[in-house]
Amino acid sequence: MKKLINELKDSLQTMILFALAFIVVGQCIPEVYFRYIDKTDYYQIELPIQVDRAVYQPCQTVNLKVHRNSLVDVDATAIVELTLLEEDKKTEIETKTFNLVLNKGEEVINFPIVLPCKIPIGKYYYNGILKYKVQNVTKTKNFYTSKFYVFYDK
Repeated sequence: MKKLINELKDSLQTMILFALAFIVVGQCIPEVYFRYIDKTDYYQIELPIQVDRAVYQPCQTVNLKVHRNSLVDVDATAIVELTLLEEDKKTEIETKTFNLVLNKGEEVINFPIVLPCKIPIGKYYYNGILKYKVQNVTKTKNFYTSKFYVFYDK
């Protein structure tokens, strides 16, 4: 009887050890794969993103025409910077953050952004980064728009 109990005890210990090993491997392998091996571009954006006009006034809405393709349904965060282009430097004027829901598939999205009301005249563009998660691993996508001008109405 003692022999049977010892055999059951050994079998149970072996089963627990294999179950724990399976759990650890099952958690680690997908994360390692998606973080270090997977180079799939899950979200593609046609660059530069086109703006609807070449000239704007302060406080007007710039409509971005985004041609994009998503291989997965994900929630994302876009950090968008309005940048003034001067002869010898780039000046960040404003940063906005947008929470987005990206549906799987290809589509064209019109994305409006209101210009600040008090900005210098000049040549501008928007640039930014899109952050999203695939299998709990953060992926990023940089983007930028075509250039446009801001002038005050006389």
